[in-house]
Amino acid sequence: MVSVEEMKKCENKMINLYFTDGEIWKNKKCLFFEEGLTEENEEPTLNFRAGEHSLYEINQSEIARLEILN
Repeated sequence: MVSVEEMKKCENKMINLYFTDGEIWKNKKCLFFEEGLTEENEEPTLNFRAGEHSLYEINQSEIARLEILN
C-alpha cells in the first residue's frame, strides 16, 4: 500500500497505477487527491475521470504502488 504523501504528489499528474489485485493502469491523469474522513472511516482516494460526467475513486488500500510520470 502506498503512503498518503505519495498519493498527494499525484494531483494533476500522469501516473502508472499498480493495483493490489494485479491490474495496471498506464498513463492515467490523476485529477485530485482526497483525504479520508476519520468520522466516516473513509480512506484517502485518488480521483480519475471516467467519462464525461463521472469519476473513479481509487482507495489507498487498492494501490500496491504508483509511478509519477511528469
